Amino acid sequence: MCFQKKTQKYWHDNDVFKMLCDFVASDNFVCLTGSGISRGLKLKNNKATPDWNELLVNLKNSIEESSNNTEELKNLNELLKPKGAPGENLIEAASILHRLNKKDFLDALVASVDLCENETSETHKKIQALHPKGILTYNYDVAHENAIGKDNNWEIILPNSNEKIINILKNKLNKQFLFKMHGSVDEKTSMVLTRESYRDLFVKYPFYKAFIQQIFTNYHLMIVGFRMSDPDFEMLLQNVFSTFGSPIQEHIVIKHISEKNDKDIVYTLRYGLHFLYINNFSDIPEILSDCIHTPGPNLNKILQDCLSSDLQTRGKAHCEVRDLSIAGKNCLAHVLEHKIKDNVSKENADNYKLNTETSELVYTYGVIASVTKQKCYKDFIINEVIEKSNYSEPIAHALVHLRDILAKEDISKVKMWMERFKNPTFIQDQENPDPYNRVYNYCKSIYYLLNAKYGN
Repeated sequence: MCFQKKTQKYWHDNDVFKMLCDFVASDNFVCLTGSGISRGLKLKNNKATPDWNELLVNLKNSIEESSNNTEELKNLNELLKPKGAPGENLIEAASILHRLNKKDFLDALVASVDLCENETSETHKKIQALHPKGILTYNYDVAHENAIGKDNNWEIILPNSNEKIINILKNKLNKQFLFKMHGSVDEKTSMVLTRESYRDLFVKYPFYKAFIQQIFTNYHLMIVGFRMSDPDFEMLLQNVFSTFGSPIQEHIVIKHISEKNDKDIVYTLRYGLHFLYINNFSDIPEILSDCIHTPGPNLNKILQDCLSSDLQTRGKAHCEVRDLSIAGKNCLAHVLEHKIKDNVSKENADNYKLNTETSELVYTYGVIASVTKQKCYKDFIINEVIEKSNYSEPIAHALVHLRDILAKEDISKVKMWMERFKNPTFIQDQENPDPYNRVYNYCKSIYYLLNAKYGN
């Protein structure tokens, strides 16, 4: 049984998209972002954010009027192209511009990334909604911080944040992080600008290198808004390859179809990078949103195993449910809700197979409810299972998990259930008889537990 919905969106049939859905559902998912996701955001000077190439071309044009260094200007004209230049060229051009006029260069750079208050994009918001373990970004702006908002669970890291890096690694990324790999406009001295500052990242900040390598070798990355030509990024990939000789983890790059080239195959074979080619950049927020609601192959398998007739297989699947990310649990819960409601509406005394399936679906949903303790899950179990099901088995499975998540205000509900189930009106499966009325006994046990817990 596959629970994935059929759609007409071109990316839904793409195997890399399905892989991305499973990455998001897993608990070892990290995002890496580049300047592409900040393109067009509103700056404090009322202009829109340029990309790195546009910024350097504009700065070159302004410096040409005041500089007499014809050799350096000639080199700049060779390195920069109006429609885009390779990453190495941009770094060399930035180094030249920095040498020619440090103050104007830094001022122009800051102005190009200094966003209006609370400015962010839909892509930033959707990345936030994926609940990744963390975000690595090459961007100087604060669009990610604006998307995070007042969530204090995030740790902001700069290349020289050695203590924070150590603590996050020591605690196995139990706190979400935003690692600003090239510094931040909030701390101008941290901004990586030139070839020399790129080199210093690896020489002066060994914790920076160690942290990034840990991410690449232990977590799945989604890379978006990034041109794949940054020499720092290339160096990281080569370092991982030279150390391990083959990809340790698989990663996904979201890339415009027009930028597809032969080097992508090398990246896949050598570094484990898989490419999700898109028709329009405007599709990215919708793709990321769909990842939250679409179960991938691995999540579908977990769903299948939760319905297995083998007790050991079900137990292993329930452990995998507990290990899912927040997004993975939400996705699974969404799918289960539709299936449970549909099954309850079709309850039939002669359809033992369907009733058994419902009880296992309810049990799996209860695993999510008991782990997350979210009120919406508790309410669904009460309103859609206990209040509507006519069968003892799914109700019993619901009560097993409600035991630990009911609150003081639920005591009156439990008392009503006791009255209702004392002389049960629900149907008992003929193949699974319950002569001792365990549903009533479960309710009674929960009632006494809640009274003892809350002093009634």
